[in-house]
Amino acid sequence: MDDYAIFVGLRQQYKGKFWNKWPKLIRERNKLALRKIIEDCRYLHEEIKFQQYIFYRQWNQLKEY
Repeated sequence: MDDYAIFVGLRQQYKGKFWNKWPKLIRERNKLALRKIIEDCRYLHEEIKFQQYIFYRQWNQLKEY
């Protein structure tokens, strides 16, 4: 879920550009660069993770129904 949240957040930050058009350090998953972006966009990152949690929970409830 973290990788997905990071990807979605980056895609939003770079206004929908394809990942291969992002800055080189981000494309190559440089840990320091990613950490900095995650810190700068902490709220967005947490919001995406929460949305995924809610989706997962609702999906499982639907399957049980």
